[in-house]
Amino acid sequence: MKTTHKFHLWCGTFTGGLSSIAKTSKTKTMTYTIKSNQYIPHKGETSPNGVRLAKTYYYIVNDQGKTISHKTGKPYRGKDLAHYKFDTHEEANDFMRRLYMQSMNSLEVLAARDVLEKHGYFTENLWHVNDVQSRFDCSAETAQNVLSDALTNEYSMQSIFECIQISATENHNLESLDY
Repeated sequence: MKTTHKFHLWCGTFTGGLSSIAKTSKTKTMTYTIKSNQYIPHKGETSPNGVRLAKTYYYIVNDQGKTISHKTGKPYRGKDLAHYKFDTHEEANDFMRRLYMQSMNSLEVLAARDVLEKHGYFTENLWHVNDVQSRFDCSAETAQNVLSDALTNEYSMQSIFECIQISATENHNLESLDY
């Protein structure tokens, strides 16, 4: 019997058991499920007659049936157990909850983008502090300041308005308004 956690972004309700987690927004639902399998370790316990005993491991799959790497949190195609196996159900459940929390943050961003788009804002090109912190050793606050400096300086703003002008007139055959 499969049980599911359902988390609704807009109302914050919770139902279900501990074997899988689903996260839902108005636009997307993703489910993670814990599965188990067995393998025979190279150096493991043996039975009294000398046969190596199988060991159970746990892993997580997404709603497309793809195994999730516990190193990256993304689908993993390889066969190296070290990338996706958990020794206990509790370890797998803890990781699945972390995946859920990461995804809820993503869903919150998607919901915020939807609100902005409904009000006419372009949201396909957003910058994040990680864009700075992946290249420089700095705090989130410093990264925000770097982004602000880079994206609001006169050169950047002028370049964007020039690109808007070119796209509007050359790609979409629009005429400029006189103002």
